[in-house]
Amino acid sequence: MAKTRVQRPWLPTPKPFESGRVGRRWEGYKGQRWRLFSIWFKIENRFCAVQGCGRESYYTDHRTPVLELIRLGRDPYDPTECQPLCRMHGDQKTGHEGAAVKKG
Repeated sequence: MAKTRVQRPWLPTPKPFESGRVGRRWEGYKGQRWRLFSIWFKIENRFCAVQGCGRESYYTDHRTPVLELIRLGRDPYDPTECQPLCRMHGDQKTGHEGAAVKKG
C-alpha cells in the first residue's frame, strides 16, 4: 500500500535539502588521499593557526580556496597551502567565505 501525503495548506512548502555550501565543492575531499593527508597534517600541526587561540586543530583548511588553487595550477596537497584550525575558527572562516560569495 502506497503512503499518501497529507495536504497541509497552512504550512509553508518544504524546500529541497540544502547543504549550506555555496558554490562547487572539490571532489578530492571525498578521497582517501585527502583523508590521509589531513590526518598527517593535523598530527604535524596540533594547534590552531589563529594567534593566541591554543585549541587543538580540528580542520585542515586551505588558506586559498581549493578550486582557486587548482585554477592557478598549484597543488592542493601542498602543506604550505594549508593551515590547522580549531572547530570554532574553522566554522567562522567557512561562514565568512559563504557570506562573501552570497553578497558578491
